[in-house]
Amino acid sequence: MKHLQKLILIIICLMIFACQTKFVSQVFAEETVFAEELMTFLNELLPSNRTAGSEGETQSAFLLGEQLISRGITTKYEQIFNVNGAQTSKNVIGILPSVVQSSNIVIFGAHYDNIYSENSNGYGDNLSGVCSLLRTIDKLSGKNFEFNAWFVLFGAEEIGCLGSQHFASLLTNEEKENIFLFINFDSVGMGQSLFYSNGGSEPSYMNHIKRVNTDLNDAFELYSPNLSYPDNSSQTIGTLVFNSDMTALLNHCVNSVTFFAGTKTGFFEDWKENDDSNRIAHINDTKLTNETIFGDVFYSNIEKASEFAEKVVLSTDFLSYSLPNQTPTILYNSWALKGICVLIFLFCMVSGFWYLSKKNKLENNNPSYQ
Repeated sequence: MKHLQKLILIIICLMIFACQTKFVSQVFAEETVFAEELMTFLNELLPSNRTAGSEGETQSAFLLGEQLISRGITTKYEQIFNVNGAQTSKNVIGILPSVVQSSNIVIFGAHYDNIYSENSNGYGDNLSGVCSLLRTIDKLSGKNFEFNAWFVLFGAEEIGCLGSQHFASLLTNEEKENIFLFINFDSVGMGQSLFYSNGGSEPSYMNHIKRVNTDLNDAFELYSPNLSYPDNSSQTIGTLVFNSDMTALLNHCVNSVTFFAGTKTGFFEDWKENDDSNRIAHINDTKLTNETIFGDVFYSNIEKASEFAEKVVLSTDFLSYSLPNQTPTILYNSWALKGICVLIFLFCMVSGFWYLSKKNKLENNNPSYQ
């Protein structure tokens, strides 16, 4: 009789677990549909040509600002900056305030400009990132969090991350001291797997992100910064990550991480920046191409990226582990690195001249010296 009771109890537990698993899967599937519907809506709403400084980019900034307001953003403003001479671009910024009086800041960002051609309208790079940012607002709206959530849509990323550089340059010292984390969504749809990176260092905020990822059954991969492209290109994945808006914030000592998609085998084989007829990014980056190659994974990636961002910032120990200013700017500031290289070069040159001069003097004073 006791054995029968145990067996019945085990069966009931398994049924409850199965129902819960099915419910969670069903909820996530429904939310994936939200991402697909939002991507379709944005693709039809925004101009195909959103190149930096173009009329389409200006129109997109306005339309995306309207999307922020429709999601309950209480504060919205724009930053205008020059690109390509007389042309201008915009950053669009929306804020969800903390539920308590707080100076803490968390920033979510994605660039909305693209590289446009007849066969490419930036559906993956970076409409997918914009969609993840908007879905993150949907997830955080109505939640209790003790930080001010800034949502930044960057312009002119594709011509040198000008929008994020302008945004970072306007941050006050007080704001930088209160920014706990910047999460950058860039090309989160295009790939069979999701990755996150801050360029290679491991401060405590990255360890916190790792722990959250473990709780999510390793939904994301932490990439290797020196991993090369499958075609043995000289460019590494690390170089690619630093070509995104994250770098501008890292250069100002702001804790930053980028979420992006790729492939585990032949990393970025569908994303690589080379002369390949099968390349997606900047060449064949359309709704049809991405859906044909990645299918539903494209949209589930978008949803997972926003879910991951939500879990990271709403976890109970987030504000204790993600303390501001954990990023030494000299590690990421290319000008600083160039300056150090120049100083080392000059030192070697001076030392070489000094050695040769001393050697010549010795030879002149003592002919037998060799």
